Amino acid sequence: IPTSPAGVLAGVGGFILMEGGVIRSKFSSSTKLTNGARTGLAIGANGRTLYLVVVQGGPDKTKPGMTAKQLAQYLYSLGGRDAINLDNSGSSQFYAADFTVEGDDEETFTTATESLPGDLDGQNNRVYRPIPTFLGLRY
Repeated sequence: IPTSPAGVLAGVGGFILMEGGVIRSKFSSSTKLTNGARTGLAIGANGRTLYLVVVQGGPDKTKPGMTAKQLAQYLYSLGGRDAINLDNSGSSQFYAADFTVEGDDEETFTTATESLPGDLDGQNNRVYRPIPTFLGLRY
């Protein structure tokens, strides 16, 4: 992931999974070593391909999730060479929509995909966690 701040408009937090195709050999803290929901981002070797992955996982154990190392290995298998883990657990949420452009500024919504909520309420129902930040992409 480029270290130069030139042209940076915003920054994100997280921890490095992989640099130059080399997966970190050590991940400390129980959060990184246990299976769970994760959000990861990787840049391909060509520097022009972005891989954005959200792994389902939850406290009800219906989705096993991944460890940080497993996420790094998965992003590498997709073609990623530099990667970070953006977030974990219930704040790992994903929503993608396809739009059809009809004319100058008209868009029509066609399909959507979203992740299951990662947190449970008092009755063991999955619920979305209020998230004050998000990463939005449009192509």
